[in-house]
Amino acid sequence: MELHKLKIDEIRAMTNDRLKESEGEIRRELALLKMDIATPGSNKLGVKKGLKKTLARVKLVQSELRAKK
Repeated sequence: MELHKLKIDEIRAMTNDRLKESEGEIRRELALLKMDIATPGSNKLGVKKGLKKTLARVKLVQSELRAKK
């Protein structure tokens, strides 16, 4: 699954456990990308931007679920 291409509908369909797992995966990918982007010749800025947006969407859905309880 390409995490940087997840849409809000796909994220809302996830369970709470899967949301936490996805958040961890996205954070790990971002950490790896930071190191990769620091090297010359990297063209992965678009992937980083997509991951950051997906992370924001995941956090939004998590907060919506907490508000419903």
